[in-house]
Amino acid sequence: MRRLTQLPRLTDIVKTRVALRALAAGLLTLAGVPAAACAAAWPPPGPTATGSIRGRVVVEGVRPAPVLLRVTRDRRFCGDEKISPRLTLAPDGGVQGAVLIVEGLEASVRGPGAGEVLVDNRGCEFIPHVQTAIVGQTLVLRNSDPFLHTAHVYLDDRRTWFNLALPAWRRPIRRRLERPGLLRIECNVHAWKWAFVYVSPHPFASVTDASGRF
Repeated sequence: MRRLTQLPRLTDIVKTRVALRALAAGLLTLAGVPAAACAAAWPPPGPTATGSIRGRVVVEGVRPAPVLLRVTRDRRFCGDEKISPRLTLAPDGGVQGAVLIVEGLEASVRGPGAGEVLVDNRGCEFIPHVQTAIVGQTLVLRNSDPFLHTAHVYLDDRRTWFNLALPAWRRPIRRRLERPGLLRIECNVHAWKWAFVYVSPHPFASVTDASGRF
């Protein structure tokens, strides 16, 4: 797979689109087999045929220095500053937290909707910063810190889905994910922290790890 030749736009999340037609173009390898060798056999002949797409998202060229965010509340617990998670890079340029999704499957594939997706408030940060979910799963927001946070969740068109207080004593907030799209989660008390959940209509989505691999 080709490396990214430009810095991703700093929109807090890098969305890389992986199209199935790239298999036939020879850009990807399916289950370790060259694309040219398996393109003719796509789609798989039966429900037991499986494969995988692997790769890495990398920034080449000059890498931006980490950005420090000033802490304005609860400094005795949170410290004076936090490193911005807007663009997290491995030492060799691997991009952590890039979301990848196989497109073109929405009408033909429906993934299991059971299970929960957890976003925790811990150490004055949202953990994890970026993750994926599937339509039908339940979003759970929890506060593991000993003071007040809020859960202000925006839809991908910037409309508020819900905005609730999350004090330390409150039970986790649970909401069923009914539609695909990108959710942005903010804390109105601690403005430096935010998180993203990309809700996919199918299970073929992934987030790059600390080295940029998916």
